[in-house]
Amino acid sequence: MPYRIIPNGLTLSRIILALPFFLVAYASADRPWCHTLALFLFAFIILTDFLDGRLARRWNAVSLMGKELDPIADKAVVAAAYIVLASLHSNNWLLPVLAFVLIFRDFLVSLLRGFAARCQTVIAARQSGKLRTALSLSLAFLLLARIPYRTTQPPWLLQLPNAIPGVIIDAGLWVLLLWTVYSLFDYWRANRNVVWQVLNAPQG
Repeated sequence: MPYRIIPNGLTLSRIILALPFFLVAYASADRPWCHTLALFLFAFIILTDFLDGRLARRWNAVSLMGKELDPIADKAVVAAAYIVLASLHSNNWLLPVLAFVLIFRDFLVSLLRGFAARCQTVIAARQSGKLRTALSLSLAFLLLARIPYRTTQPPWLLQLPNAIPGVIIDAGLWVLLLWTVYSLFDYWRANRNVVWQVLNAPQG
């Protein structure tokens, strides 16, 4: 049925939108229209992340392509979001650290998936990884809404997220940082036998 291609289409749209989102979000400071567009793009990205897997399971349309594309889409969006947020929130030292940890964690997980592929094994997503993605996207949206304007005042609607105390935002960032480290350990613990199998496999 044609509608069964929708889940993969939603996943693919996240990959395609990662770069436009990055460029628009980077131009957001002092450009309210860019800021608004970046928020709408990111909200759509979050919506597709919520829907694609659920629709695939409901319509019995789970595919190998979807399983491969979904983590790629998540990694692309998370990397784009936190790189641009580290630039926009230049007074928050935790964001560059978090951006590095998130990207490094995703690199190591991709490496682990590569090891598994050599053993004809597909590593399923872990709940810890799914929660990490959900938390990172939620915090990124909130931080994107709170970007500081350099010379102009944002529209009143875009000022509302600034009512949230900064200590709550920082606490969320620390939780995300610690959970990201834990999720990497969780992937390793669940799949370490695959790694040892590859490392001990005869060469040639």
